[in-house]
Amino acid sequence: MPNDVPPQVLHLESVPKSRRKTLSPAKFWALMERWGVTRERALDLIGEESWNSAGGLSDEQAKVLSCLLEIDLTLLAAGRRERCLHKRSRKTPMDGSSPIDAMGRCDPGRAARVLWSLSLSQASSGMNRNPYDLSALSRSRHPSN
Repeated sequence: MPNDVPPQVLHLESVPKSRRKTLSPAKFWALMERWGVTRERALDLIGEESWNSAGGLSDEQAKVLSCLLEIDLTLLAAGRRERCLHKRSRKTPMDGSSPIDAMGRCDPGRAARVLWSLSLSQASSGMNRNPYDLSALSRSRHPSN
């Protein structure tokens, strides 16, 4: 089944130290602002009722932020806007909620499932087409009568 999530997605290991050094509360808040996520939902997403941005990230928060940044990269590579994260979807794992809501409360596994789903969605929508196939481009420039 194409929506089967690989075990490594379901059971994330610790974020490598080299990546961990790049993760910060400031990066989280910048991403939430760009995505248009309310402060209340952002705090829920990162697993805090109030958060001292001067403090560091827990292991679970680092995993969540790492997934969020990968989701951001997936959207950027696909040319999709952040607003798709707020639209309800019937696809697994959203099951009627938006991708932002499907991630739950500081749940790296759920965030990884959303990333997996968005990646599969992009792959099936032609993101992996042959970049050297210019036939679609030439047809759009020279329509047949």
